[in-house]
Amino acid sequence: MIGKARKRGSGSQPAFGLPPELASLIEEQLTILRQRQHTCSDPSSCEQVTRKKIAAMLPDAPVLDRLLRYETHADRSLHRALETLAKLRGATVETLMATVTGPTPDGGSATVRRERTTWISAGPSQGP
Repeated sequence: MIGKARKRGSGSQPAFGLPPELASLIEEQLTILRQRQHTCSDPSSCEQVTRKKIAAMLPDAPVLDRLLRYETHADRSLHRALETLAKLRGATVETLMATVTGPTPDGGSATVRRERTTWISAGPSQGP
């Protein structure tokens, strides 16, 4: 803002005070801010402005409908792929995605991810 006022200025700036161009730019910005403050002081007006902004960001109805159909198709395809993978592995989708971690009797821990088990010993391993 100050840069704009300096570029528009005639080059002669008073020693004290603001140049008239800068003062007018500041007054314009203050007017805009006062209008926004007045608009947002009324909650219903502020909500309407927000709703209008959100509505402007959304695509029109046919495009939104197409996007929803694409999302549904992708979701169904993903679920079918998971079911196929689970059948190939001899499991269900729920067990395929499950991960369980718990302690072992010797104080270590075991993690079961899908159908693989990882053992972590409690202490240093002892040789035979």
